[in-house]
Amino acid sequence: IAYAASFGTDKWEFSLEQTLECSRLIKKFDAISVREDSGIVMCSKHFDVKAEHLLDPTFLLDKCEYENIVKVEKEKPYKESLMTYILDKTDEKNYIVDRVATLLGIKPFSVMPKSSFVNVGRRGINYCVYPRVTEWLRGFQDADFVVTDSFHGTVFSIIYNKPFISIANKDRGISRFTSLLKTFNLNDRLIFSYNRNDIDRLINTPIDYEKVNKVIKSEQERAIIFLRNALS
Repeated sequence: IAYAASFGTDKWEFSLEQTLECSRLIKKFDAISVREDSGIVMCSKHFDVKAEHLLDPTFLLDKCEYENIVKVEKEKPYKESLMTYILDKTDEKNYIVDRVATLLGIKPFSVMPKSSFVNVGRRGINYCVYPRVTEWLRGFQDADFVVTDSFHGTVFSIIYNKPFISIANKDRGISRFTSLLKTFNLNDRLIFSYNRNDIDRLINTPIDYEKVNKVIKSEQERAIIFLRNALS
């Protein structure tokens, strides 16, 4: 069973030989679901198999279950309230964070290592350590606003019902962002570049999480039905 498998892109990147081999192998699966809606088309066009579009598996747990994990680990709260989860830092993304921080009057904090091994080498290895998963989760729990260029940063902003700005990350695939946000009618939360008007608009546009949470519940039920049918 393949649950919410991801191509990470809406463009075919494989040779004819690879495609034929994968087409042969994928037909050995009893059930196939994909994370992006574009994956349905790819599976049909290149593999001649039917796939179902389902939520990322992290959505199958409710927020309270993640909060319980954080509670068990006794993670300390963050003092700041603007969470930034930026995988690929650029000056433009820093400008976006600064703009949000200034307009909301809150300080940013990061849930990424202080530096990368490429920049500091072996002597600075202690600055390259990623936070624990529960520290990462605590960041969403404590945030008043989230700025991220990460798919799962966007996912957990939604799970925790936080206002957020998602920065399109071309290097990691745009389709994963657009497909996710379209599911919840949150397409407007995605920006592609630094634009003051877009940032100001998003800060002043609340997200109707009552509607979003109804979609989550409905999609959770659909996912469970898929898994039960596939396992029976």
